Amino acid sequence: LERLKDTSVRALLQEDYEITNPLFLDKIEKIARGNLRIAIMAALYAKREGYPGIESAYGIMDVFYNELVSGLEGDDLTLLSYLSVYAPCDLKEEDPTYDGLLSEGVSRSLMERRARKLHDRNILDLLEGPDGTVAVKFEQLNLQDYCVYKAIFEEHIIGLRNFIEEFIARDRQKVVRVLNILISVFGDDA
Repeated sequence: LERLKDTSVRALLQEDYEITNPLFLDKIEKIARGNLRIAIMAALYAKREGYPGIESAYGIMDVFYNELVSGLEGDDLTLLSYLSVYAPCDLKEEDPTYDGLLSEGVSRSLMERRARKLHDRNILDLLEGPDGTVAVKFEQLNLQDYCVYKAIFEEHIIGLRNFIEEFIARDRQKVVRVLNILISVFGDDA
């Protein structure tokens, strides 16, 4: 599915769910980030519980995504956590994700097996280059957001301070992207 424009999300919320309060509309747009399913789920929570029902972006996403990521083994969660923060990545030397996973004791063959498993579960996109390099990225932006929060604040697999210290000098954009997600989407949760 293509990402919906915020104006389309807002129109859907107003017309189909009769949500007209600008605070509710703004909050749901921030949470959904163009994902129709998340927008509808947030609208249902808002209708049922009022604003407290949509205060926690993580809570809404957890209902939606927890089943998808539950049952994953430790290595799957480690790979998913690294990819959520550092994606997209190539599983080759000098890629920060690859190097980080190696330092966690995850071998290249295990990374590839786990990435293929996550691809089969429709969690990750997996691309293979002509030279055999495997590249991975998230299929769903909201799922990546959810996994960023989960990796940093719920599972504590990646430390926010360590991430910032490691990347601020060499990839400032990646740091800004992760911080923007944490602040704009999960600001009330963090």
